Amino acid sequence: MKKFLAIFLVLSIMLAFAACKPDDNTDVDTTTESTVADEQSTNNEEDTTKKKPRPETTTCAPFENPNLTEPSALFKLVGFDNYNLKSAAPNTSKSSGVTFIAKRYELKNAAGNTLSAKIDTEGTEFVLNETLLKDFIAKGWTVISKKDANTAIEAGAEASVLLKNAAGKVTKLVVTNKSATSMALGDCVITEIGILKTITEQTWAEFTIDNKAGTATKSLYNDFVNAFGKPSKINVAEYYKGNDYTHSKVTLLFEQKMGNETWTISVSYEDKATGEIELQSCIYEVK
Repeated sequence: MKKFLAIFLVLSIMLAFAACKPDDNTDVDTTTESTVADEQSTNNEEDTTKKKPRPETTTCAPFENPNLTEPSALFKLVGFDNYNLKSAAPNTSKSSGVTFIAKRYELKNAAGNTLSAKIDTEGTEFVLNETLLKDFIAKGWTVISKKDANTAIEAGAEASVLLKNAAGKVTKLVVTNKSATSMALGDCVITEIGILKTITEQTWAEFTIDNKAGTATKSLYNDFVNAFGKPSKINVAEYYKGNDYTHSKVTLLFEQKMGNETWTISVSYEDKATGEIELQSCIYEVK
């Protein structure tokens, strides 16, 4: 009987220990589900971060309606009352805070300017829409563009070419093939001459139009207005940083129609807030 009780007690203790032992499968499943949930939460946080818009970088005050600044030096010459004004709505960059306003002034009584086709550049005379490029080259200019005088130009097409003289001065010409067949660049007629301040490695050649107006980099509004009269059109883009005026980009357009062709002198300046006026380009062309 004593043996039977001892065995019964041992079995009872063993069953009690078995009942207290945790389930291994439950632990594994719980841990796995928790890990997956944490990864999904992290991924969701990363996606949310990626979708957030970039903050604005400008610290400028918003553009409201400041006193607009006109190129006063110019309009002292031509007068506001002589022009009709068309103005576009302000356009503001949210990132930089820069606002520009485009304006166009059109001459009310456009009688037309009288423009001469006679050009002199660094002592070399030629006639726009008449002189051939090869004749200009014969006066001491060398082509420095990728194209040369033998490059073929299709009928009705035009090509731009840079040339340099013995003094190292550079000029930009555009020539047009006005024939019905392909021809060499040198046989095309010169239809445009110009300077552009974007070229800094070379010194631009100066040119005068019928000995009236030169393209020296110090040329101001009055040099062209006194030579050719009031511009037919004036384009102005006013720039503001926040509500502070910084500068204007001003283009004067002198036009003359002759038959089916339009002759245009386009002169562009930067008119700075300091009152300094800097010539940016001058182009004389016939279309």
